[in-house]
Amino acid sequence: MKQIQIYTYVVPANGSVQVPATNDNFIVLAASGPVTVRGDTFGTLPNLMAGQGLKAVPFNRLELKDESGAPNTVTLLMSPAEFVNQVFSGSVSLDSATLLTLVRPLLPGTNWRDTSTAVANTPLTVVAPGANVNGILVHSLESYDINVNMTNQVFIAKASAPANVTDGEVIAQSLPLAVGTNVMLGIRREVPTRVAPGLGLYFISTTNGSANSLRSARVTVL
Repeated sequence: MKQIQIYTYVVPANGSVQVPATNDNFIVLAASGPVTVRGDTFGTLPNLMAGQGLKAVPFNRLELKDESGAPNTVTLLMSPAEFVNQVFSGSVSLDSATLLTLVRPLLPGTNWRDTSTAVANTPLTVVAPGANVNGILVHSLESYDINVNMTNQVFIAKASAPANVTDGEVIAQSLPLAVGTNVMLGIRREVPTRVAPGLGLYFISTTNGSANSLRSARVTVL
């Protein structure tokens, strides 16, 4: 008979733990780091944190895999019906400084900028893949360049250095504008987006660029 179950497991660093449990829903109640969950009926859910899970998908076995690189204490709740938790316990004291922190936007942790001459199909690293454990919040991306030939320039995400402008997940791309015999290239993205954990963020151009052209990125590595 399926019933509500709550178990706590210590997953070895970079290791995994098998969970023999037949149920329909699960949620990660607590975890000391990201954990990947694989089920015998639904495949793999990577890098879950507390509060994330899966509902209305029956399973007989789960596998928990540590993604933090350290011993990971994970508490799972499993149930035959969707579990609702709107209970808050304990107390919180907020002063004016704390309230200000809660309501104002998250400030970028990295302000990357570069004025080197772009070299064809040679990526510039904004954030290396190894530095991206929990994701990257991209606040804004900008780039300006000029060329005599049609050129594409992009900010692109990939788990390793991209070989060209299509070799990865394109986050923002240049819009060309003909000015006389030249092509002006501009990227301006001010809509926030998120890059998945494990991917690096790069800038790359299809051709050589012009000297002193500026590109910049305001990001927060989570």
